[in-house]
Amino acid sequence: MPKKNTRVIKHIEASFIRIMEREGVEEVNTRQIQADYNEHSRYGISTQSLTNLLRRRPQFLLGRTERIHGTNRQVTYWKLADA
Repeated sequence: MPKKNTRVIKHIEASFIRIMEREGVEEVNTRQIQADYNEHSRYGISTQSLTNLLRRRPQFLLGRTERIHGTNRQVTYWKLADA
């Protein structure tokens, strides 16, 4: 029986790879992933759904979290696990 959201996970992984190749970085933040995913998919994804999938899947590793000065917002960076 296949897992849920397999198509969405494939699109997230593709977004990761596109951003890493385009910018030459190892870590990608949640906003970058969401913007790329929404640009290349038909329906898009919310920040809450994206973060939930990133946290629950073993192929995505939490890198670091930075706080934006003067606000209560945080920027979270993610890595792809080596397969």
